[in-house]
This record gives sequence, structure tokens and C-alpha cells, in this order.
Amino acid sequence: MRLNKWKYLFKSYFTYTRREQNAIVVLLVLIGVLQLSLIILHWIPQRAEAITIPASQKLLAPEQSKVVKPEIASSLNSTAYHSKEETKKIEFFKFNPNHLPLNDWQRLGLSEKQAAVIHRWEAGGGSFRCKKDVKKMIVISEHLFTQLYPYIDLPENISSNAEAPQLEARHFEKDKYPPKQRKQVNINTATEAEFDSLPLIGEGRAKAMVKYREKLGGYLSVDQLKEIKCLSDSVLNILFKYVITDGKVLKKINLNSQSIDSLMHPYMPKPFARLIVNYTQQHGKLQSVNDLSRLPLYDEEILRKLAPYLTVNP
Repeated sequence: MRLNKWKYLFKSYFTYTRREQNAIVVLLVLIGVLQLSLIILHWIPQRAEAITIPASQKLLAPEQSKVVKPEIASSLNSTAYHSKEETKKIEFFKFNPNHLPLNDWQRLGLSEKQAAVIHRWEAGGGSFRCKKDVKKMIVISEHLFTQLYPYIDLPENISSNAEAPQLEARHFEKDKYPPKQRKQVNINTATEAEFDSLPLIGEGRAKAMVKYREKLGGYLSVDQLKEIKCLSDSVLNILFKYVITDGKVLKKINLNSQSIDSLMHPYMPKPFARLIVNYTQQHGKLQSVNDLSRLPLYDEEILRKLAPYLTVNP
């Protein structure tokens, strides 16, 4: 009895209809076809793909056509950039790179364009303080720097900022490199060209000095040059020997103007300018500069610096 039951269960699980039998046959055929395809594809030799070789690589020898590491590629690029520079005949001599003439840079192996890059950098306020500063110039390769190193007339390193003024002054004390014009210049009337004639002042610094004079309304003291960001202490220590000022105010600000923009000045905080305009609109015109002491934001230090540039006249 029990044996018959197990036979019944077995037949019920493994008995298929005609349609199910056909489906199983089709499935087995498909599996066989896929397996056979994989075997055939495995044994069929693959065709080599045609590779287009760039013209720049066709000249390479077979052993050179391998993948180049990034650091080697960088070195090759650098060599290509400076190849023209290093194939030129180099004339070695002791030199100070600060304000070195173009023809002397060319004697040292640089092209005219490369030397011009260094001159533009100096015009923007750059200077060489030690030998390693020369290495920072992108137009001077590692190989050329190594060759020039013994001939650079600068210290090995900068030990402290206190040495900077003496280092920058060394260039102007040498007869080999003619200094710029040394007559004293009135910073209240000087043009950009006159500023540019001063030691350590290039085109960029000259423009900044003229621009700040226009904002101030005139230089009352040469100490106001300290307020120009591009003039470092080391530059000013040398520059003060060659500049003077007549102390005249070239342009004054009318406190009774009704515009905040017309009151703007390097020494005038914008909230204070706004307060002056509001006060004159509500209480009428100011009678003197000292009337500013009535304002809530009055600051004695601000007024002391501003007073020479202020007026109440229309």
C-alpha cells in the first residue's frame, strides 16, 4: 500500500504533457547550440585590428614605442621646451640677475623672448634675492640652472627678511650694471615714466603709485607710499632716498555733496560717508570740517588723516 503511494507521487512529479515535452526538447537543443558556439569561437583565431600610428610616433624606434611613464613624459616635454635654449652657445660670466640686460641673458643661453619674460616679471615687482630664486623662472631649465649656478652673484640662501634691503641694493652699487636715474622725484607731480626711472620701480609699481595718488588727492608725506601694497619695506628703504613731496593737496572732497561716491577716499569708511550724506540732508550743510565731531561715528584718528583732504565749500 505504502509502495503504491510513492509510485503515484513519483509519476505525478515526472509526468509531462505533450506540450511540456516539446518545450524541454527545444530548450535542450538551444543549450547545446550555445555550448557548441562557445567551443567553435574559442578555437577560431582572432584577426588583428588595424592601428593608425600618429605621424609623431612613426619616427620612433621599436624599442622606444613602449608606454612612457608620466614622470618620463614630463621630462621629455621639459626638454623639448628648453631644447632651443640649451643648444645655443653659452657664454659664462659672473652676473647679478636683477635687471640684467636682455643681451646678457642671451649670452647666458636664453632667447630674446625668454629674457623678455624675466624682464616683465621684474617690472611687476619681482626680484632675485638668492641663487635659488633664479631656478623658479619657468624659462630657465634645470640643466641650464645647474650650469649657471656657480656664476650667479647672489647668496646661497636668505636667512632673514632683514637682509632683503641690502640684497636688493647690491645691484645698484655695481658699476657693471648701470643704475636707473637717481635724481629726487616729487611724488606729487611725477609721471609714470619718472617713477619708473627710480631704483626697484618697474612699470607695475609706477602705475600703482600714480593710481594711489589720484585716489588720495595728493601725497602729503612720502610715508604714504607705505600704504601701497606692492611696495615692500625693503623697496621703500631704498626708494625714500630718491623721492620728495611738496605736500600739496591736489584734490579735495566737498563734505556737502549729496553723493556717497563723491565722498569716497582711502581714509573714509563707507558707513561714515553714508552718515555724512544723511546728516547734511536732514540738518543742512556743514559749516566747517570740525562739524564732523557731532556725528555718532566720529573718530579722531580718521578725522586727523582726512582733514587736509576735506572742504565744506561748494
